[in-house]
Amino acid sequence: MAKGRNKATSSTGKLIAAAFGLFFLTLSSSIVGTYAWYKVRDFARIDQISMDFSSSPTLQAGVKDEDGNIEYKQVLNEYDFRKGDPNYDANANLKEVSSMFFDGDVSNYADDKAPILRAPYTKSDQKGKTEPAESGFIQIEAFFRSSAPCHLYLTDHTVIKPLEATNALIAKYGYDEDELNRVLDCARLSFYSKEGYHVIELGQQTPSHTKFGGPLQAHNTEGFFDYEEGKEVLYGDYSGTPTYLPALEEDSPIPESPSAFNARHKAGIERVDPTSVTFAEEHTHVLSDFLFDGGSSAGDTICLGTLSPNEDFRLVISIYIEGWDKDLTDTLATGKFSLDLNFTGLLDI
Repeated sequence: MAKGRNKATSSTGKLIAAAFGLFFLTLSSSIVGTYAWYKVRDFARIDQISMDFSSSPTLQAGVKDEDGNIEYKQVLNEYDFRKGDPNYDANANLKEVSSMFFDGDVSNYADDKAPILRAPYTKSDQKGKTEPAESGFIQIEAFFRSSAPCHLYLTDHTVIKPLEATNALIAKYGYDEDELNRVLDCARLSFYSKEGYHVIELGQQTPSHTKFGGPLQAHNTEGFFDYEEGKEVLYGDYSGTPTYLPALEEDSPIPESPSAFNARHKAGIERVDPTSVTFAEEHTHVLSDFLFDGGSSAGDTICLGTLSPNEDFRLVISIYIEGWDKDLTDTLATGKFSLDLNFTGLLDI
């Protein structure tokens, strides 16, 4: 996993541009299943994406057209994204996927490389690395260009928040309003470039260190963890050989809050011991690590990249729901939120 690149800009650094990108995400109803990986569907819909660079001619952005050419503009809108990617769908549903097995190694960076998000286990017969997800997330290949050397940051004008008024209306259909407003707890925003790979947990104040593995009720419809050949199945990204605990003589009790992660152990089936292996762990940041307040120094704020004069800087932006995050519940999947990204460039003086 690439380490976050920090840039302590000198006191002579100058703010040269502010770029505003507005993402509206609407999470729609999901009434089947309790947690990710278990029949959770119909997630966020993105209604509009635009980037406005009108405040400065110094920093611009663009997307490639079908011929591979980049037209840099002051404002990018839905038309530009569709022209850059014929498969782009502003109304695409965000469903549970996972960034497991993607190490973000930028030493092997290539212009055609992007984060690979994996399909959920409910959609695959694989126990380890599932197939690359073909839908259920938003991924945009954007290019930035500046007329002067600068460092690219998010500003503290970036706003991510639940749509409380809308969620209050949804709550009238039997949902918990407070739960709906926790919708960001399971959402992820990532940035990938030749300089780094950063995953942000939008609703957390500290990284959750989500583990990419464990037993699941992914295919079993009877409330038990999946099993085969007399043993529970261990899913995910892990190293080591799993060991097993003795089978129970009777089915374990029904959990108070059953889920794909919290199912029953079936009598006569050896129970997998998750402590016998080492799971890969999600390396994330929180949003505050990226927010530059516009002062004379960026301090420890994480830089998204360094732009050389009049050269293309490629940045892949991904928005998705992390399927291994146990914060993902039906209620959260029904909530709605907005995501407003505000970029800025600092001159390299």
